[in-house]
Amino acid sequence: MTTKQDKRLGYVVLTLPSILIYAAVIIFPVLFSFALGFTEWGGYGAPVWVGLKNYSRMFADSVFLHGLRNNLLIVAVSVLVRSRSVFSLPTSSTADS
Repeated sequence: MTTKQDKRLGYVVLTLPSILIYAAVIIFPVLFSFALGFTEWGGYGAPVWVGLKNYSRMFADSVFLHGLRNNLLIVAVSVLVRSRSVFSLPTSSTADS
């Protein structure tokens, strides 16, 4: 093997565990939750496919819509405040020194 192949193998060996852990902790639960959103399931037994019924019921719920509006408002205010504070920072000028 050449040194280039050794480097590539080293990269794979060193990054593979972190990629597997990331997939097990982040990717799989997100995909599983997304798939379960289309089913009716109590945690045991076989899930029953209901399609978009859960989502239509969720978006018809006034409590959910109120919470969604509050979350979007918090995100918007946070982004505006942070971006405004970043752009209003004084810049140092070396011309005066």
